[in-house]
This record gives sequence, C-alpha cells and structure tokens, in this order.
Amino acid sequence: MGERWALVDSGLLTGQGMVRLEGEEARHLTAVLRCRTGDAVVLTDAAGLMAFGTVMAAQRGSVDVEVTALERCPRPTWGVSLGLAVLHTQAMDWAVQKAVEVGVVELVPVVAERSQLSREVAGARLGHWRKVALQALKQCRRAWAMRVGEPVSLPGLVSRAPQGEGLVADPSGAPVALLKVPASPLLFIGPEGGLSPDEKRSLADAGWRGVSLGPHVLRAETAVVVGAAVLKACRDRHG
Repeated sequence: MGERWALVDSGLLTGQGMVRLEGEEARHLTAVLRCRTGDAVVLTDAAGLMAFGTVMAAQRGSVDVEVTALERCPRPTWGVSLGLAVLHTQAMDWAVQKAVEVGVVELVPVVAERSQLSREVAGARLGHWRKVALQALKQCRRAWAMRVGEPVSLPGLVSRAPQGEGLVADPSGAPVALLKVPASPLLFIGPEGGLSPDEKRSLADAGWRGVSLGPHVLRAETAVVVGAAVLKACRDRHG
C-alpha cells in the first residue's frame, strides 16, 4: 500500500521528533487505512510542507509518528482554475474530488440561472466540499490543497478573468487542443440545463471564448476532468 498520508496543523511540523495525531485523522489512519506500528506515514499541512515518518504507536484515538525528515514543496507556478455550476450532492462531490486529482488549483462553485442548487444551499455545502477536497489531497498525494471558493453568481465569476483569458466549455466552440492556453486559464463548466441566452451573451461580451472538449456530450462532472486535463496537456505541449 505504501506510505499513508494524513493532514496535520503546520504548527506540529517543526522538525524531527515525535508527533501525535488525534481525532479524525487518527481514526482514519487506524480504522480506514489500517495503519499499524512500523508503517511509513507522510504528514502534510496542505500548504506545501510534508513530514516523513514512521508510526511508533497506533490506537483508535491517537497515532504517534516519529518524524525523520521534512520537505517543503514550492507552490505550483501554473494551474487551471475552474468555475463549475453547482450540481447535486454526489455529482458535485465527485467533481471536487476529481478536480483535485487532475491538479486544479481552484474550484469556484457558480450559481447560474439553471443551476441545480440555490446560492443559499451552495453556501451551506461549502464546508463539506472543502473537506472532500482535503480528503482527495491525501488520496492523490498532493502537497498543496485545491482552493474551493465561495459560491458566486456568473457575473462574479466573469469578473475574475482578465479580458481574453476566460474559457467556457461549449460543444460549438473551437477544439480545445488548438487553443493557445492563457497564462492563468479559468474554465467555466455550465449547468447541465445549459446557459440562458442572456448568460451566453454576457460571457461573449466579456471576451470569454467557447472551447469544445470533444465530439460527445459530457456530463458536467466529466467535463471538469476532461477540461482540466486537456488544458494541462496543451500547456505541457506548447510550454
């Protein structure tokens, strides 16, 4: 299984020595990951700091780890940001999780005219989505957390992108593979009911470009993975 990962407060990672994990992280290590004495563990603060160590004692309520090395991973200098029209519970959780796995740096929930959730409900779910993102960080072994922003309206999302750098997934748009990737791409995945004519007009007026993610109709949560992965591949190819 290899090293298990756990989240800790950065204040605990001050150098080599013993660190005690308690509460939810300890229960996850022992009950879910079956962590036992002698197992290798990586502790991270989700802000680039990682500590490598060995489990010295493991109980359901606490795990003692002897830290033997620290490593500071620099923040990524480039990454894809996503605006996603909020989805129902399971689909949104899946989208958040997979966005972390493909390296998205920020996901912004968007309440569009045809979104599946209201802004109030989306706001109430924000803490849960952030927790899902942190759990996914451990699973995919990523040192920096994906930011999950406060829910915004579509105009609020539009204001985040410099002129010409906003992209919107659109089957009638230019193939994303032909795109010159912006310096700070922000890709919007609209609701499964589609954007209203007024919303399409406002995006076009703000210089957002439509990009096609392939010949087939994708579910919104699938478009999250495809869009982020293809943009990264284009960036890697063209530099």
